[in-house]
Amino acid sequence: MVVRIGTVGLIDDSSIEAQALTELLEAAGHSVRLVESSLHEDVQCDLYLVWEPAAALQVVDVIRARYPNALVICALSAPNPSDIHRLVEAGVRAVVPRSMSPSALNAVLQVVGAGLFVSAVSLNEIAHTRPRVDLTETEQDLLQALANARTVSALADTIGYSRSSTSRRLRNLYRSLGVTNRSEALLIAGRLGFGDDPEVRVNLSRVHK
Repeated sequence: MVVRIGTVGLIDDSSIEAQALTELLEAAGHSVRLVESSLHEDVQCDLYLVWEPAAALQVVDVIRARYPNALVICALSAPNPSDIHRLVEAGVRAVVPRSMSPSALNAVLQVVGAGLFVSAVSLNEIAHTRPRVDLTETEQDLLQALANARTVSALADTIGYSRSSTSRRLRNLYRSLGVTNRSEALLIAGRLGFGDDPEVRVNLSRVHK
């Protein structure tokens, strides 16, 4: 059974990850609103996905005080027992690793939307069981270009290849990243610092997906 959550408020200060997450959540049937971590504006949602702001606990405190009936999920790079304990005490329904797969994230949304709490222990383990990924410099350039191009045609124009050649290169890139579509690739790109700064290059041989 699919749980209809209503509106998901996405709090994410990384523009590329926010774009990717919005696409993935909307593809899963959720209505999404982007919310600034400053929470200056009054944006009421049914569930808030707090995607690692600078001060997660303070953001959660404001949400819980302003919207006591709203559900809250926090995604952190490396959830530790102390962070999890404090956030759960503040009313967070799930604390998950920021690196979890889109399908796992949607499963968490479904469980929390049904009014349940999610065990953080097993989710925390997910962050440490992912395979390594190596991208060539060409694939890194393609991932950077993908972050700034919404269509294959636009991407082909950017990198100077035909549409068919670009599609083939994208398939190879997705295979290297272990993903199946642009949104999932962009989510990984955002985690690695691509998109917001064209000069960013990451040694992906030392980075997990």
